[in-house]
Amino acid sequence: MERRVYFILGDLLACAVIAAAAGLLTQSLIPVDWAAAPIVILIGMLIGLLIGLFAGIFGGFLFAPFFGAMELILPVTLSGTAGGMLTGMLHPLAGLTPGEAIQGGILVGILCLVFTYLLQTILHGEVK
Repeated sequence: MERRVYFILGDLLACAVIAAAAGLLTQSLIPVDWAAAPIVILIGMLIGLLIGLFAGIFGGFLFAPFFGAMELILPVTLSGTAGGMLTGMLHPLAGLTPGEAIQGGILVGILCLVFTYLLQTILHGEVK
């Protein structure tokens, strides 16, 4: 796990940008006039998952030369899929604006980065 400020800020930037992009793309592709039925929420979640997955893969290739592929691919892909899925589930229910989709994506991206750093700390343990 990288502890230099450059890489931590790079991971933070990459996760926030990709999750926000996935949320915005999902918000723009899902119609707001869908009924808020459970199947519509599931379809929106699946659309957001696919959009976020591709955004995460693209973002991994985009940011990897600057911040390292092994350090970046997992949190960026997780951030993209989570940001897309959250927007895909909330947009049919609440009719999110593009700004709200971006803000939700940024928040999800930061939470996914914190989750992966904590998971790495727990799994790695004490180095001797």
